[in-house]
Amino acid sequence: MNQIVKWKSQRRFGLEFEFRNGSSSLNTLQRTVQDAGFECRRVNYEHTRNNGSEWCAKTDSSCGTELASGILKGWRELKLAAELLPKLEEAGFYYENNCGMHVHVELADYTSEQAKILGMIWLKIERFVMNGTPASRQDNTYCRTIERRSTREEPNRHYSPDWVWTNILGNRDAINFANYRPGSDGYGSRGTVEFRFGEMTFDPEVIKNRVRFLIWLVEICKILPAPDNLNWYGPKQILKMFGLLQRPQSPIKLHYSPAVQSMRKWILERLIAFSATVFARDIELCQRLLEEINNEQQLLAEIEGEEL
Repeated sequence: MNQIVKWKSQRRFGLEFEFRNGSSSLNTLQRTVQDAGFECRRVNYEHTRNNGSEWCAKTDSSCGTELASGILKGWRELKLAAELLPKLEEAGFYYENNCGMHVHVELADYTSEQAKILGMIWLKIERFVMNGTPASRQDNTYCRTIERRSTREEPNRHYSPDWVWTNILGNRDAINFANYRPGSDGYGSRGTVEFRFGEMTFDPEVIKNRVRFLIWLVEICKILPAPDNLNWYGPKQILKMFGLLQRPQSPIKLHYSPAVQSMRKWILERLIAFSATVFARDIELCQRLLEEINNEQQLLAEIEGEEL
């Protein structure tokens, strides 16, 4: 029996890109975005929300300049947003290690319990995710890991979703629920979770795969039960949980669409490139899986039309 695994979510999302250019570059930023076919307005710093399709060029206290996308949905809009970034590089925009790329993912269809479970599962995969990021993002003031901030001494103990939500999950960490918590910071109306850990890049493939991965995470966590504990998951457990690892004994043969193949390869490549000693024992597994992907002869080039 064969099963095709596709990335086809219509969950809405938003992007934030940080640059080192000063406020004097806002006119250029606005014009470049408009020339690419997007609506864009220029403002001083603000918490952008309910902006529909309109992008926003604004000042940023941590880096200098920030570009916030309009509300996006689907692979076509993700593709267009990713293709904008090289045009900004051509226009003279640049970034340094303290600049990030933040991704907001919609949780409008989540219950409060599901949001709490998402937070718990993040605690179990945070080390995996952060070990797939450059060192400059692993110890960053503006996207602190919950591992560094929390004082959990008994990860194998049972914790309830309510307890984790109240006592461990904060705001402005690598994962940020400030825009989901009702009334939090006065900005609790967007109904999104924000992932703040990603480094800034002009590479469209990095942008596309990061967004795919995070939306995939939100889709998966919506249907998962609360974990028994907060102990870390390793790469093999996480890939199985995400449905991205073929189970040897399963009668179902998984075939991955080009979009999902790209995401799988990106996850493994980053873990191999950036992981230190934490996952050293799993690097061989990742290298083997990556080799299998590279050697696959059958990539399904067209599944219900061309995919991203």
